[in-house]
Amino acid sequence: MDIPEVFFRETIDLNRYSNSVAKKYAVTYNEIILNAARQLRQINLRQQAAGEGVIIAPQTRKRLRAVIKQSKDSLATWSTKSARDFKKELQGVTILQKDFIENELKKVTASGDVPINSVSISPKYAESVIMTDPSKVNIFTSKAFTEDNFVNFGSGKFSLTATQGAAIRLPNGTTVSKAFRGLAESSAEKLDLAVRSGVFAGESLDQITRRLVGRLDFADLGPLSVKQLALAGGEITKVANNQISTIVRTSVNQVTNQASQAVYAANKKVAPQYKYVATLDSRTSPICRRLDGQIFEYNKGPTPPQHFNCRSTTVPIVDFDRLQEEFSSLEKPPATKFDKRPSITGRVPQGTTYGNWLLDQDRKLQVKTLGSEGKVKIFKRLAKKEGSGQAALRKMIRNDGSEVSLKRLQELYT
Repeated sequence: MDIPEVFFRETIDLNRYSNSVAKKYAVTYNEIILNAARQLRQINLRQQAAGEGVIIAPQTRKRLRAVIKQSKDSLATWSTKSARDFKKELQGVTILQKDFIENELKKVTASGDVPINSVSISPKYAESVIMTDPSKVNIFTSKAFTEDNFVNFGSGKFSLTATQGAAIRLPNGTTVSKAFRGLAESSAEKLDLAVRSGVFAGESLDQITRRLVGRLDFADLGPLSVKQLALAGGEITKVANNQISTIVRTSVNQVTNQASQAVYAANKKVAPQYKYVATLDSRTSPICRRLDGQIFEYNKGPTPPQHFNCRSTTVPIVDFDRLQEEFSSLEKPPATKFDKRPSITGRVPQGTTYGNWLLDQDRKLQVKTLGSEGKVKIFKRLAKKEGSGQAALRKMIRNDGSEVSLKRLQELYT
């Protein structure tokens, strides 16, 4: 079965959704830092009016400590509120994703009136994703999913529970709540250190402020994306904005892919396999380039996210041949030459894998993706020898996603 166009559109929409949610938390975070910067500038103006220069009077030091303390408290509140709000976002997008997959399975099997099992989402699912310490969980989520939970095919409810949610963790093993809290604590420490070390080094408060926030205080935060906020930021805000985006994007990818896997498991007789689908651009990681287009049986293959900021997804492979034996009126949707998948360089035929797409790109994009002219030469040579660009990539990228060095590639293939 060709992948319905809607799956590609939905992946793009999920990326946009992640960006909008990350922007919400990034703006409130930056407002705290900018508020501290404004207070530092006000203190700087008082210094200048009093003729203090860069010498910090005792009263001024007291004001500085108050600013640091207030910022620390505000950041702690921000982390708690952001985690609480993100719980609602994740719960909502999980339900939307499971509904989406269920509806698509219903659409492609409607002609045969094939029953599609429904998955219910525990009200505590997202809360467990956000809050549960993964070190206290001894269950691997995928192993908990089995269609045997249904008494009869086509009936019953399959539940995505808080226990499955608790097994979700960020790629570094931490929870979302800890990640937000760690970011807030780190930012407070950096603010404290920047002010103290700057004063000790003889910097003016105005200089310290500019170093902290960069150009952010000269811009309206509203129109800026998280990436633009990071680019405009200073020592504290630049890294934090990127971290916020990473936490949100990775978590959304985790819960939506777990929701998809739950629906696949609940309907294993309908879709016993799934295809791994990566994004066709130069930013895609080596492991996702390698996995793109591969088909796996449920519970026997890798699922996204494979790393922080992973944008890959999976799509169900419906077993029409087997289903038609049981549901004789079922019609397999016809494949057409108009079925396409998006890429950064335009739409390409749907069956195009990452390696074959890359093989057709200009040399500049190939070098940007693979990292060197030498690797591009070997990639093209291998593609000719192996019969496809994807086969060539799988020679250049190991199963664990690590890339074979240029020196080793030259030893093996030149």
